[in-house]
Formats: sequence, structure tokens, C-alpha cells
Amino acid sequence: PVEGESHLDNLLRALVITRLGRAGDQQIRQEAKSRFSVHARGGAQINPDIRSAVYSCVSSMGQEEDYNTMMRLHEEEELHEEKERLARSGMAAFKSKPLLAKTLDFSLSSSVRSQDSV
Repeated sequence: PVEGESHLDNLLRALVITRLGRAGDQQIRQEAKSRFSVHARGGAQINPDIRSAVYSCVSSMGQEEDYNTMMRLHEEEELHEEKERLARSGMAAFKSKPLLAKTLDFSLSSSVRSQDSV
């Protein structure tokens, strides 16, 4: 975010990142993957305003390694909001049928609150 910009600009930025990344823009995808990798290793956190967009871009690349990393982050996370962000913008956004089947099984397991799997 840029200091002094409006809340709507923040929302628009995340939307544009998501759409470009899911459409295959390589520059956006590379930056999202880079930020995700650093975040997953415990380095710099992704700004919450674009975190869902980053997860969505990474999932659009369809790498099982990234899926497994998101699953690990979900299991390690304590904040419910972040768990939901990982599940909805990340794990549920992969296009691979086997990974989506794993996500469905996971969403119906005891690892996810029943009210969150609807």
C-alpha cells in the first residue's frame, strides 16, 4: 500500500493482482510466488491487504508443493481469519481435481470447524 491512498485503492490493487495472476501474467505470478515462498519460510509477512491475492495467484500455478505448503501453514496457523484465507483463496483455488478432492476431504475433516466447511 501507498501511504495516504484510499481503502478502495487497496481493494482494487488486490483485485487486479488476483485477476492478472489467475490470467497468467508471468510478472505478477513470479512476484506472488516469491512473496509466498519468503512468507512460508517465516521471512517477511505478506501484507494482509494482498495476502488473498498472493495465495490465489500461487494456487493458479497448480504446483502440489505449494498446495502442501498452504496446508502446512493452515495447520500451523492460530488465527482463524488466516486459516480461512488459506483455505478459500489458496487451497480451494487450485484447478487440479486431485488437489481439489484433497481440499474437500480436508474441509470435511475435524481439522476444519463445521461452520467453516459450508
